[in-house]
Amino acid sequence: MPSAWQMAGTEGTGEYFVVIHTYLGRVGYRKLETSYRLRVEPEPAGRAELSRILTRLNGWKQPDLGHERYSTVVSKEEFPNALGIAIRALDSTRAELNPSTPVWIREIVEQARTRTGIFISYRRAESQRDVKRMYDRLSSHFLRSTVFVDLDSIPLGKPFSEVLQEALDKTTVGLVVIGPLWVSMTNADGTRRLDDPGDFVRLEVSALLTMGIPVVPCLVSGAQLPEHPELPVPLRPLLSRQGVSLRPDPNFQHDLDGLLERLTRYAA
Repeated sequence: MPSAWQMAGTEGTGEYFVVIHTYLGRVGYRKLETSYRLRVEPEPAGRAELSRILTRLNGWKQPDLGHERYSTVVSKEEFPNALGIAIRALDSTRAELNPSTPVWIREIVEQARTRTGIFISYRRAESQRDVKRMYDRLSSHFLRSTVFVDLDSIPLGKPFSEVLQEALDKTTVGLVVIGPLWVSMTNADGTRRLDDPGDFVRLEVSALLTMGIPVVPCLVSGAQLPEHPELPVPLRPLLSRQGVSLRPDPNFQHDLDGLLERLTRYAA
């Protein structure tokens, strides 16, 4: 094998299988008994960039003095997300893929290349202020992710449905912002918006729930998670997803920081 695909183990774990190699560095993994160890080794051109990204991610071990490598141990369930973050950090659009990469790893690589975004779904009439604060904070924190929210993300004159689909195709984690009126809000004719199959929030959430990605209910302004009968059937799986509460000031920023910390498993 070319030297680019060789990564000797140093932490008692044996040799790593190198997945991709770019001008910024390379990423490899090693199967342990019940988990996986991932390692990223930067090239000189990527040392500053990878240090900025990986040292702030939960669970990633920083290099020892004199060594340029980052590692983490993750469960089988966490492995696709952790590997995806490493791949995106290495600028996978310019990556060389190991020809011996297994099919299931190739699927993770492809998803990492195409899904890089955080999608925020919300009701503008009730949550615009909170979502603007979330968007500003997320955009400044996740420098390698595209944060989609219709406040600033839709080009002038472009159909919303087209932009929505493009954003969903790139989404790696969805945030569903739920305010006190999220369930009960109605159209002009008095029908409940969530009961309208063409309602954009319903379309967004139902699409996110079928994509096999983390979808996080975010409760704002004192809202409670809806009851099962209150939701249309396509949205009911949302109730089984682990959510967060973003309390009103003075606690909003603290709660948002906690959300950012947890999201670092999915975005970089």
